[in-house]
Amino acid sequence: MADNLFYIPESSPSKYEIRNFSKYFQPQQQSNWCWIATSVAVANYYAAEKSVFPVEQSRQCQVYADVVTTGRNACVENQQFPNKLPGTHPCNQTGYPDVPMRHLQIFSHQTLFSTLDPSVTPLILQALEADEPIVIGYNTGHAATLYGYDNGQYLIADPWYGKKKYSFAQLQDFRIDSSWLFFSKSPY
Repeated sequence: MADNLFYIPESSPSKYEIRNFSKYFQPQQQSNWCWIATSVAVANYYAAEKSVFPVEQSRQCQVYADVVTTGRNACVENQQFPNKLPGTHPCNQTGYPDVPMRHLQIFSHQTLFSTLDPSVTPLILQALEADEPIVIGYNTGHAATLYGYDNGQYLIADPWYGKKKYSFAQLQDFRIDSSWLFFSKSPY
């Protein structure tokens, strides 16, 4: 049964949260920037929590301008209108999280999540327990960050909906099956 494939084994604690990650969560600054917001939050977490030297925090508008080739300067200037640009605007395009993650040097690897493949669950737990947030690229075209679990619920930092706990059934409502999991790593 699908509900049993994304479970917490008895060998893992019943609750685990990547320490301090939620401090770096941020809402997306434009309606299509979930892929940017999740990547910037993870990069800022690593910069603040894993670096031995002070590191400048990344900003969504600058990362967007760095990874999208059209309208680069205009995108930075258009931040005076947060979440007001239409989805068709060149400064409000969609993308895949691995692009800004690679740019920010926090991309480790990606794998397809499937409820038919229980081998992914240990990879998820291993990453979380190593304090490495995972960006979920839902097959609906949205991205959020998985940063822990709590008694069978998963801690999700969603740049559109906020920080919430979701059961696996609720994640299935978001169509997590056949979604990409983008694993992160510290660049330090």
